[in-house]
Formats: sequence, structure tokens, C-alpha cells
Amino acid sequence: MGRVINRNVGGSEETFSFDALGRNISHTSPLGEFNQSYLGETRQLTDTRHRNGLVGTRREYDDNTNDRRLLSIINTGASRNYQFATRPTNIISSIHETAPLDPSTPSRDWTFNYDDADRLEAANSNDGKHYSYQYDPGDNLTNQVKPDGTQAFIVNNLNQVALINDTQVV
Repeated sequence: MGRVINRNVGGSEETFSFDALGRNISHTSPLGEFNQSYLGETRQLTDTRHRNGLVGTRREYDDNTNDRRLLSIINTGASRNYQFATRPTNIISSIHETAPLDPSTPSRDWTFNYDDADRLEAANSNDGKHYSYQYDPGDNLTNQVKPDGTQAFIVNNLNQVALINDTQVV
């Protein structure tokens, strides 16, 4: 099937194991052995976990009626966790972030607004952070407003960013 089952990169040996559907179920490297689980017979990852169980990520999905859209990402340890609300078109409308091991770190809620072409126009958090975006008719980002300032982008005739805040980049 042409799958790599082991390789050596810069002196570090890695091995890979696959299930009958060709999905990677185990990866061993100098960092240790990580195992992956999937949602039924799909390629949607539900769990990635170090063999010792101290490091891992679990993903939860909605049911088939709701196209198995991603509902949450739950991390082991100090990493933040995320719960998602999506539109029927699978566009994220809000995210709820929590830091499970640090009660002094408040949760954060994000809401997102899109234009009629489903381009992100604004991201707002309950802690006062605000981001906004503007685009040209070719869908190129032309302006970005962030808490630490504004960036203006000018693209060339190849749709490449040529200037950022009047500084040439191409």
C-alpha cells in the first residue's frame, strides 16, 4: 500500500502502525508512543494519546444528522479546552475556551461574524478583544484591526501581498 512503517530522520527512529482501513493508529518516536482512535470507520480523529496517558487530545463530534461537525477539543493537562458552535454550513459561530487546571485563568467566549460570502468579518471575545477584517473583490485581506493595531494589505495583480502598512514584502 506504500505506507511508511518506519523511518529514520536525523538519527531519530520512528515507527507507524495502521489499521485495516489504512488509518494511522500508532506512532512511536523518541517522544514516546502515541495512539490514535477514530469515529467509527471515518478518518475523523477522536483521540490522540501518549501511551502513559499524561498527554492527549480528545475530539467530540455531533451526530450524523448534523454532519458530524466538531463539537469540542479536550486536552489532557494544562492546555485549554474548546467547545464549538457551528452553522449548518460548518462555519464556526462561537467558541468557549476553558483552562481546566488553572482556576485563576478565566474562560473566554468568542463570537464570529461573517459576510454573505462567508468571509470572517469580526471576532469578539468576552474579555474585550476585538478583531475585524476587510477584503477586496478578489477575496484578498485588505485590512485587519487587532487589539495592538491595524494592518493594511495591498496585493499585486497576482493576488500576492505586496505591501503591509506600506512596507514592501514581495
